[in-house]
Amino acid sequence: MSYIRLDIVNKKEYENHNRDYREIKISIPKDSEQLEKDFDYLGLDYKYLDIQDTHIKECSVIFEDDPDFSINITGILNNMMIRESNLGNTTPFTDMKELYNVIKDLNPTERNKLLALFKAEENKIKSIKDVIKYIKNLDKFYLDENSFSYEQFAENEIDLGEVYMDDVLPYIDLETLGKDLIEDRNAILTDYGVLCRMDEGMEQENEEEME
Repeated sequence: MSYIRLDIVNKKEYENHNRDYREIKISIPKDSEQLEKDFDYLGLDYKYLDIQDTHIKECSVIFEDDPDFSINITGILNNMMIRESNLGNTTPFTDMKELYNVIKDLNPTERNKLLALFKAEENKIKSIKDVIKYIKNLDKFYLDENSFSYEQFAENEIDLGEVYMDDVLPYIDLETLGKDLIEDRNAILTDYGVLCRMDEGMEQENEEEME
């Protein structure tokens, strides 16, 4: 189960620094009849709500089966709304309602992909509208959930056959690799080439006979 808790204010009263501005905390999804009562308390008509009527001060996104995602996404969204508010931009209820509709059915991989996008595209995701746009386009991105370092990603790409040896060679310390391979195989580098012992089971006495 997933839902979003919202702290909503009457935008006009809030922006006019009215000390008695009306504020209410609700959770969505919620039936229209109850929402009408909630917005009536704010002095607003839910049926004819305008984007300039409300402002979201704070939100909590709750995925009961994924508390880590809930904490991460809530922190990201609240920081985003604070930045936008400081710039004079409003986060209206209508945006949060649409956000709920697109985020509520995300599976675990899609949730991680969204968090990765916040990191990778942080300069482009500045508002709830941007978040909604990226969620609607999650299928345009692929998240490799098995790679958590440059080295690990390279290894996985090689294992999957996505990178050819000719592409890998310039990045390898071939001298160190060759030295280690020779030692591991009990071989010797000579002026004539690398001499490898073919019969590793040869006994000491046989070696002495060869001397």
